[in-house]
Amino acid sequence: HFTIDFLFVTGDTHPPFDIPGMGIIYPVDGIFLLFGLYLIFRYINKKTLSLITLLFIAPFAASFTFVTPAANRSFVMVICLSILAALGLLYLVQKLESEFKISWKFTSFVFLCLYLISFSYYLNNYLNVTPLEIPEEWHYGRKELVQKVSLIENNYKEIIVSDKGGLSYIWFLFYKKYDPEKYWQSAKIDFKPDV
Repeated sequence: HFTIDFLFVTGDTHPPFDIPGMGIIYPVDGIFLLFGLYLIFRYINKKTLSLITLLFIAPFAASFTFVTPAANRSFVMVICLSILAALGLLYLVQKLESEFKISWKFTSFVFLCLYLISFSYYLNNYLNVTPLEIPEEWHYGRKELVQKVSLIENNYKEIIVSDKGGLSYIWFLFYKKYDPEKYWQSAKIDFKPDV
């Protein structure tokens, strides 16, 4: 959870939490995290110690699973990393203004541009790259499957649909706009976990 690869480069490589070509935080935050950590360790007190403690125990839940590092099981890290990055950003802006006489407006503009570039990169990867590299995680083709089966279902006694990638009956209920009340009356519930 604390590797450069997980934080900045590849992130959680287990779908559906994977965004190809991205870590769980923006690379620009790495600069601010370093300054934030510097501040935290420079001014150790109960508050800063609790923040660091929370950061290091945040991924503990994921350690009990076979999927590590796991972004979805270490959400608490986001709080800590955001606080550290914000502290680092504030410190850096103040330092540049006081020691190098660089206007806070200028540095804020530069950092805003860096974040906009990072966010644009994220949006591109999320909207354009992810659907091409891992389309099954976007459930691509489910609607088309239901439409195709609906056209030919009366021609066959039985149609078998794989549950690979999720329970297929859900897609049929959703896209055929099947009445949930009617479904519950006819559903056979066995209380076994869906696998």
